[in-house]
Amino acid sequence: MLLRIKSVKSEVGVRSNATIYENIKDRLLTRPVQLGKRSVGWPDYEVRAVCAARIAGKTDIEIRKLVDYLHSRRKELLNEVLSQSLGKNEDQIIETYDQRSTESPNHTGRNKSGDSL
Repeated sequence: MLLRIKSVKSEVGVRSNATIYENIKDRLLTRPVQLGKRSVGWPDYEVRAVCAARIAGKTDIEIRKLVDYLHSRRKELLNEVLSQSLGKNEDQIIETYDQRSTESPNHTGRNKSGDSL
């Protein structure tokens, strides 16, 4: 689930957007995920992990390490989900897409070699 900034502020216990973005700059909170041109959200488990670390009394240095770890896990989690649902990883999906886009039909319904689809 993705949390919007209002929910993140509530979870983290701060009142301003500026504090959230200051924490991101200081690597004390994960970067948001782009949802659209002007909207972002945070994976709920990342926000909960950072809050749990604070509650456990972790230092800023330890929280920075956690934030770095959470960022590194994003691509791994994507590949786990793709593998479970499609049996492929991100690179294989991109390769398949690249192959299909080079074989895409032109306006006549034929691929670039002239074969009908």
